[in-house]
Order: sequence, then C-alpha cells, then structure tokens
Amino acid sequence: MNNEATGTGPSPQQLSARVGAKPAKLASPKTSILGRYKVIVIAVAFFLVFDLGVLILNFYTSFKISEDALSVNLAGRQRMLSQRMTKALLTVEIERSKVNPQDVLQDKTAEKAAFDELAAAVALFDGTFLAFKNGGTVTGGDGKPAQLNAADSAGAQNVLAREALTNAEPVWLQYKKLTKPIASGQFSTAELSEAVAFARQNNVRLLGLMNQLTTALEASAAQRANSLRLVQTIGIVLALLNFAYILYKFLRSLRQADAALEIADAENKDILRSVREGLFLLEPDARIGTQVSASAGKLLGCNLMPGDSFLTLLQPLVSEKALRDATDYVQLLFQPHIKESLVQSINPLDELELTVNGAKRHVSVSFNRVIEQGAVRHLLVTMQDVSERIALQGQIKTERELGAQEFAFLVNAFRLSHRDLDDFLQRSADALTQVNAVFRADSKGNAGAQGADFDKAARLLHTIKGEASALDLRLLVHSTHKLEEKVQDLKRADNPQNNLVAILVALDELMGRVQSIQSLNQSRESTAAPQATEVALATIERAADALPAQTSPAQKLLGLLERMGPELGKQYKASLYWPSGVLPKLHAQAAQDIAIQLARNAAVHGIELPADRMRSGKAAEGQIDVHVSMNAQNQCVLRVRDDGAGINPAALRERLKSLAWYTAAQLEAMTDQQVTAHIMKPGFSTSAVAHEHAGRGVGLDVVNQLAKNAGARLQVGTQVGHYTEFRIVWPALAAVAGAVA
Repeated sequence: MNNEATGTGPSPQQLSARVGAKPAKLASPKTSILGRYKVIVIAVAFFLVFDLGVLILNFYTSFKISEDALSVNLAGRQRMLSQRMTKALLTVEIERSKVNPQDVLQDKTAEKAAFDELAAAVALFDGTFLAFKNGGTVTGGDGKPAQLNAADSAGAQNVLAREALTNAEPVWLQYKKLTKPIASGQFSTAELSEAVAFARQNNVRLLGLMNQLTTALEASAAQRANSLRLVQTIGIVLALLNFAYILYKFLRSLRQADAALEIADAENKDILRSVREGLFLLEPDARIGTQVSASAGKLLGCNLMPGDSFLTLLQPLVSEKALRDATDYVQLLFQPHIKESLVQSINPLDELELTVNGAKRHVSVSFNRVIEQGAVRHLLVTMQDVSERIALQGQIKTERELGAQEFAFLVNAFRLSHRDLDDFLQRSADALTQVNAVFRADSKGNAGAQGADFDKAARLLHTIKGEASALDLRLLVHSTHKLEEKVQDLKRADNPQNNLVAILVALDELMGRVQSIQSLNQSRESTAAPQATEVALATIERAADALPAQTSPAQKLLGLLERMGPELGKQYKASLYWPSGVLPKLHAQAAQDIAIQLARNAAVHGIELPADRMRSGKAAEGQIDVHVSMNAQNQCVLRVRDDGAGINPAALRERLKSLAWYTAAQLEAMTDQQVTAHIMKPGFSTSAVAHEHAGRGVGLDVVNQLAKNAGARLQVGTQVGHYTEFRIVWPALAAVAGAVA
C-alpha cells in the first residue's frame, strides 16, 4: 500500500534512495571470479534468486492488500454516505418547513442542493452496496472506476462482512425505496415525513452495520498485512545474513557510504515523526532539506532541489511585499518562544496564486514545526492545491452579485406603471417569438437566419435592447446584448450550427426572464396571488417606490441620456420637447423606438469626448435635442439633433473600404450622398468595438425600417465638425389615427 496514501510519508528506504550516496568501488579481482570466489558467487546467485522470489511474493501480496485497502476505503465511504443521506433528508425537511419570506426569495437553492446531494449519495451507496454483495465495478474515491470483489467470493472478506451485508440489505432496500421520490423532487409531505422518520429510526443501525463491515474488512486486510510483514521479515533476515557474509569478505569499503546513509536516515526519521502530507523540510537558513516530494515541483511549477533557497524560488512567484512577509514569517516560526497556533492565521502564503503551464491555480503553503529538545530544528512545509475552494468562493460571490442584479432589475421594472410595463414586456415577448421562429427554422436546415430574416432578427433584438436601456432595465439590456453578440458570431462562423445552439439557449433564457417578469407584473393586479408572491412583490415595490418613476417618452429618453454620458465619458445637456396630443396613437410606439435609437446614436457617434471638443474650439459640454412638433403641412415631425462631429463622408469611405464592401475604385465613383446613405445599411457601424450602446450596425437600420413601415420620410442633415440632425416626418393623414401618445 502506498505510504503517502495512509498519511505516513515515504518509507525510510525510499528516502534513503534519494540521498545519492554511492558505495566505494571494489578492488579489481586478480583471478577468475568463478574459480577463486566460487562460494561467494553461489551465495550472490542464491541471494538474487531468493530476493527475486521474495519480490514476486511481495508484489502478489501487495496487490491483494491494495484490493483490501479499496474495500476498506469504500466501506468507510458507506458510513459517510449513510450520514450524508440523513443530512440531506433533514435539510429538505427544514427547507420545506421555512416560512420566512426572505428564505423564499433564495429560489430554494438550499433545497435543490439537498435534492442533488441525496440523489448522488443514494446512487453511490446503492452501487457500492451491490458491488460488495455481488462484486462489480464502482466509482472509487478518486472518481475513477474500481473493481470490487464480492464479500462471499473465495479468499475475500470474512464471515462478519457477509453478516453485516445480509443484515443491512433489508434496511437499505426500504431506505432506498423511501428516498427515491424525495431525490427526484416529486414527493408529498407524507412521503417526506415517512422517509425522515425511517432515516432517524435506522440511521444508527445502518451506520453500525457499515462500521461492522469496515471492521471486518480491516481485520482481513490486517491479517494479510501481517503475512506480508512475516514474509518480509524472514526475507530480510536471510538477505541480511547473506549480505553480511558478502560484506565481511569484500565490502568493507562501504563504511563511508553507510555513514552517509545514516545521515539520510536521521532526516527520514524527522520527516516520519511529523509529516501527514509533508513535501519537504526547511532548514533555519530557509534552504530545502535533502528530501523533497515530487508533488512540490509540480505545484509550484519549478524544480525543487535539496539545498535550494525556498525564498529565492518564491521570488518570481509572489510580489515583493509578499516575499518580505514570507521571509519574516519563516524567521518568526524558527523562534521557539513564539506559539505556532498564534501565527498560523497570518500566513502570507495561505492562498498563493500561480500560473503553471499557462493555467492559473491557487496553492496553500503551510508550515509546521519539527521540535527537538525544545529547539525548532526544521519547518515542515506542506503545499496543497486549493484552486477548487477559491473557485467555489468566486462562484458564490458571482451568484450573490447576480441575485443583487436580479433584484435591481425588478425594482427598476416596477418603477413603471403596471400597464406600461405590461406593454413593454408584451412587445418584447412578441419580438422574441419572431426571433425564435427565425433561428428555429435555421436549426432545421431552412433558410432561417439569412439575408432579410437575419436582419429582421437583429433589428428586433436591438429594438428590445434600446427600449430596455431607456427603461433602465440593465439586466435585460445585458442579456439582449449577449444574445446580439452570439447572433453576430453566427453570421461570421464557418460552422453556424455550433453557434446556433448557443443562440437558442440564450434566447430561451431571455424569453424565460421576460415571461417571469410578466407573471410577476400580472400578480401585482391579482387578488389570488400566493402569499409568498405577495410578500416578494411588496418588498420589490417598496424599493421601487423609493425611486423616481419613468412613464412618459421624454422621461425615458432623459434618463437614458443621463446614464449614457458617464458610461461613455462624455458631457452633454439633453433638451427634450415631447408634448402630448401631437403624435397619433398609431405611431406613438414607433416614434419612441426611433427616438431611443437616434438619441443613443447621437450620444455615441455624435457628441465628441470633452478633450476632443475643446481641441476643436467647442465647449466641453455638448448638446442633444429631441423635439416633436407639427409643421405647417399638419405633419408630425420628430427631430433629433446634436452639435457633435457630424457625418464625415471621408471617414465613411475608409470604413466601407476596411469592411471590404467596395473596392477603392467603386468608392471613388460614389458621391458623398451615396456614401452617407450607407449609415442606414444593416451591419454598418463606424465603431471599431461593439458595446451595449453601439457597434453592431443595427440602430440606424432599425430607424430606417420603422420609418418605412410607418410611411414616414427620413431626412438627414449634417455638417462635418458642427452637427448632425435626423428628421422623421409622418404623413399628414396619420394625424387622424386617434388618441395621442
């Protein structure tokens, strides 16, 4: 059995072998070995043959011991699993009995974890129990398959093991039967109560039977180990006698090597007295001792050799401050009057972040004293890979942040009136349904997201994102933006099917979020909502009431522009004039969507950064105007103007050239007006990097399409370095459409 697995460290023979001592060379023989040293040659031959036989027997016995060790370990795991199942059942019972509203808001994470824990423990216990009974392959402690012999197979476990399995079988079968519906999550209160009652009544009995099984297997393993020790003892005694005879005759020159081995053996004894997971000993001068575990170099990503300075090896791995702290900490540990328990908590290398072979990992380096006659002789340095623990902590932090984002999203959503929120969610749901139809068709091998259908899906998503941004629904904006990125990846992909799966998953997630908010919004007006839902809604609405409401188009646009300025690093004033009674109801929503896209376009592409504006002789603060009015021809006019950089045809030509849409000759033949018209084309953007507010080449395409659908005219006016103005003019007949926006 591997000594390190049992926590005893390397064997003295293994440690001594690493010292590197070499025996002295023998004197050259003057006559034939066979003639002069016939007796010794025969003794050596006998020694080799005998040792070979002992070695083979040791290998066979060790193999059997490893099988026994596997059985003992798995039997011990059965004890642990019986406790895990009971704990999971009790956790489910506790979670089901909670009535605290704050616990309800946790989405039953603890209860789901308990279901998963119970299912995993039952499956693992059952598979191992059957393997003990009938033999078979089970999952070992390292997660890999392992072959387990049946308890009643020849030469395997004893009568006590079989008796324990026989007595445990009816208990376990009933236990498994009662926990099956609980593990699946589909159970009644009565089923849960029955399972918990059975677990409480039989937990100690099942644990005792598994203890009996473990004890029986340990006894069997101990008996086999005693046999191995007896064989080894006899073999070693005979080998030593034979070897002593050889040493007496020819190997006196090995005394110097024996002295070196004695020094190494003294170090080995120090390690064996102290180590559980030891890797190497540290001398008072911070140099590594003669014995080094192979895992040390793998964890640190470098070669650790005896005599190397540990602090020098740490130098390229940690900051200067961490290295100074580590140096002081090591020196502190070598002072015997300092209590070790008092300084363990200030270990500067407790969570050491390393990059090994391009992969990041976290290693915990701990120190334990080796004390002899009141003095600290060595420090035992133990290193462990704690990457999984650190990753779990990061995952918990991410989950908490996501929960906070979800709550903030609900609070912002409930700032709106029930009707306004319902209208937005319904439009979003309808748009996502259309997008879903496009990509579902593509997943079945149809034309799907190609050409006009693809552009339509992109416009729908961008419209949702724009209005969500105006409503300050950040989480929905972020989810829609990620979906847009996946759509763009699909457009560029050589193998679209791989990207299509990611789109459908993200789309389902986004649709599910919209549907969930719809359900909550409907519960606001429902008198039959569950009590838990009412409490959750009350909590969200109290937080929402503390924020200013956003209802009118002007308020939505103003809030959007105020948020975008700091995010873009720009300064500007927003002037909005949106009187009621001007826009007909038929075009009110389209006008809002157009205004959102044009306002975002003005903030991102129009207004320059403050430093750029000042270099061009402008005030650092820009101006964005959104104006709705009636002209002399009784036509509704939406005007969005900024005093920014304007539209530069030369820059557009360079962008079209970089996109390889046209050749240089074709661009040269185009007029400035023809080049400027490309800002309305789907997929065209002057932004080199896409972000949540721009860069996809969809915003003005949305404006152009909405204007066409409404029969409106789209006019663009610009002067390089001075302004850009978009005008949307609805036909006069639209004014009779009815109620105002």
